[in-house]
Amino acid sequence: MDVININSSDDEDDDDDLSLFPDEEEDPADDEAEDPRAVVADISPEAKAEAAILARIPSFGCPISHGLFKDPVLCSDGFTYERPDINRWFKIKGESPMTRAPISNTHQYPNYALRNVITEFTRDNEEIQNKLKESEEAQKQLELKIKLTKVMLDAAMKIIEKWDSEKAIMAEKIQTDADTKWKLVVEENQKKGEMKIAALNNELVAEKSEGHKIRMENKKLNSKLKKNEEKLKEAQAKRKSMVDKMKEMVENEMATTNPKSNKKAKR
Repeated sequence: MDVININSSDDEDDDDDLSLFPDEEEDPADDEAEDPRAVVADISPEAKAEAAILARIPSFGCPISHGLFKDPVLCSDGFTYERPDINRWFKIKGESPMTRAPISNTHQYPNYALRNVITEFTRDNEEIQNKLKESEEAQKQLELKIKLTKVMLDAAMKIIEKWDSEKAIMAEKIQTDADTKWKLVVEENQKKGEMKIAALNNELVAEKSEGHKIRMENKKLNSKLKKNEEKLKEAQAKRKSMVDKMKEMVENEMATTNPKSNKKAKR
């Protein structure tokens, strides 16, 4: 669905001006603050989440304010708007914001289906994002542990190499009982070092296993996200069907309640 820019005008024709307040001078600073697509450094987490949803699914936004639907209503032109925005529009304009056709019936129907879809999608999206953040943080902690383990392992290897070098030097210089005693000490230290390396290796294997579990959890989360997207597509299809039915009901109601105007329109 192509959204008409309600703040645009064709040449110098005042009749085509779709601004809510055409007589007011627009402040560039206000436009920047009200535009949900503007990049603001101190934007709240809620606003960031809404902007992310609108960037991904633009149809969740009101075509007048471009904000995320909170109270969507269906009008007689077949389009859905945010209730406060369309009420302000009808106070100034007597036409459709989307088609620019005159509208005599300003009655509004709550679009519960769309509101429920947005609510459910927002809740599921928040849960998935929170779990992904937790998973990313756990992955970072795991990577840090692996790096520290590798550093400790390298340091242990250097100590063992140093012990081996000292053992060779002492073996060449001393051919006495002291040399034998020192050899025993070096061997004992070497065994301790090997035991420490084995313990570090076991810890590294355990942490790799934990990383595998985290990656599997990420796959599950991504699978759930795909399922939610499929549900969203089904909900959007149902919403379109409902909009078509509501539009047909409105047209039938208008034809029944005002047959004279319909005859004039046909003439």
